[in-house]
Amino acid sequence: MAGPRTHTSGDAARLRSLRQRAGARLPERRPQCDPTDHLTATHGGMIPTKVGASSPIPFGRYTLIERLAVGGMAELFLGTAPGEHGFQRQVVIKRLLPNLAREPVYTAMFIDEAKLTAKLSHPKIAQTYELGRVGTELFIAMEFVDGLDVLAMLRELAWQRRRMPTELAVWVTHEVLDALDFAHNLKDEQGNSLGIVHRDISPSNVLLSRRGDVKLVDFGIARAVGPGRHHRTKSGTLKGKYGYMSPEQVIEQPVDARSDLFSAGVVLAEMLCGRRLFAATAEIDVLLMVRDAKLSRLDQYGGHIPGSLDAILRKALSKDPADRHASAADMRDALQD
Repeated sequence: MAGPRTHTSGDAARLRSLRQRAGARLPERRPQCDPTDHLTATHGGMIPTKVGASSPIPFGRYTLIERLAVGGMAELFLGTAPGEHGFQRQVVIKRLLPNLAREPVYTAMFIDEAKLTAKLSHPKIAQTYELGRVGTELFIAMEFVDGLDVLAMLRELAWQRRRMPTELAVWVTHEVLDALDFAHNLKDEQGNSLGIVHRDISPSNVLLSRRGDVKLVDFGIARAVGPGRHHRTKSGTLKGKYGYMSPEQVIEQPVDARSDLFSAGVVLAEMLCGRRLFAATAEIDVLLMVRDAKLSRLDQYGGHIPGSLDAILRKALSKDPADRHASAADMRDALQD
C-alpha cells in the first residue's frame, strides 16, 4: 500500500480531515443490529456508565468529575489535576474497586499494571502519570484523550450505512503498529527485552483524538514475557475480548508480539468491512472461529479491499504465528510499500 514514510504535523491535519469525511458525531439513538454482526466491545473490558451531572468529588489532590466506566477490577473517572494560578489538567483516574482494595492478588496486579504502563512513554500510547493511594484506595492517573474510539466511529458509520475510508483504516493501523513496535521492543535497565505483549488490541482500545492523534490505550492485561519474568494471570482464564484474541490466546498457548499483530489485523479488517470479523450468537462459537482463523466474513464482505492490502491483512490473520509478519515494524512497513 502506498503511504507516507515520515510523519509530520501535516499528518494530524490529514487525519482530522479523514475523520470528518468518515463522520465523527454520534447520534443519540441507534437501530437494533443483528447480534451476530453488531460491532460491540467494552473499553478495556469496562462498561460505559456515564452518570450525568453530579457534584465534583475531591479525591486526594484530584477532583473526580464523572464516572466513565466500570469493570470487574476497576472503575474509570474523568478528573482534574490542579496547578498554580487556577491551572487545571484533565486526567483519567483508574481506581481499584473498593471491595478489592484489601485483596493482595488484585492490588499486586494493579501495581504491576501501573509499573508497566509507566515505562510506555510514546506519543502514540496514552501516558500513565502516577500510581497513588487515597486512604485505602489505589489509583492510577492517566492521560485523558479528548476524542472517540474506533468502535464509536464504526458504529456511527454503520448507522449511516457507510464504510470507513480505506486510507483512514490503513493510517490508523499504521499508528497502532508504530505504538506496538515501541512496546514490543522495550528493554529494562540492563538492556534485556521486557517482551511486552498488549493482548487486548480492539477497536475500543484505539482512540482518535480531536487533534488528529491516534492513541493506543489499556495495557491493563499486557504481559511482560521476557526471560525470567512472571505474570499473575490464573491458568484456565482467558484475558481479552474474545473476538479480538489470537488463535494461540484461545488455546492458551504462549504468546509473543505476533499475537498482537493478529489482533491488529482483526481491527483493520473490521475498519475496512464495517462488520465483526468473528461474529456468532454464542461466545464458544466466536472462540472456535478465532481458534481456526476462519475468515469467511472477510471473504464475504472484503471484496472491495485492494489486492495488495488484502494480502497484508490475510498474512496478519494467519492461524500460525510463523506465517504472520515477523514484527509490528514489518507489518507497518508493508502497509507503506
